Amino acid sequence: MIELDVEQGSEAWHRARLGLPTASQFLRIVTRKGKRSAAAAEYMAELLAAEFVGEPDKEVLSMMHWVERGKAMEPQAREAYAMVYNREPRLIGLAYRDDSRSVAASPDWMIDPDGVGEAKCPVARTNIEYRALRGAPSAS
Repeated sequence: MIELDVEQGSEAWHRARLGLPTASQFLRIVTRKGKRSAAAAEYMAELLAAEFVGEPDKEVLSMMHWVERGKAMEPQAREAYAMVYNREPRLIGLAYRDDSRSVAASPDWMIDPDGVGEAKCPVARTNIEYRALRGAPSAS
């Protein structure tokens, strides 16, 4: 894994991941059952367009409100994780899978030596839906 020391959401971060499939979007490529996702062609077009134009799609950026909300809540999530598991999370900007730099991920934190942490801070309605109606979503 190759780590890039940039702040998540920064211009350098956007530039480094421009046109690359990222971990948060892998369900748009392949389903949990290993089949090609129905959204794969649309996602490929989105990545190619972003690389061609040199900037992310404006529609994609409109989702950033929820990303910003999550980022604002991440310090609390990290503190809670550290307290519950007695392990200190380490911040990371972007990680490429290998030297080809063809696939990237931006986990919320790393747990050395080889673990990652991803905090989800859903809005109250979604949290209630998960817990009361469907059960919490699985990481698998």
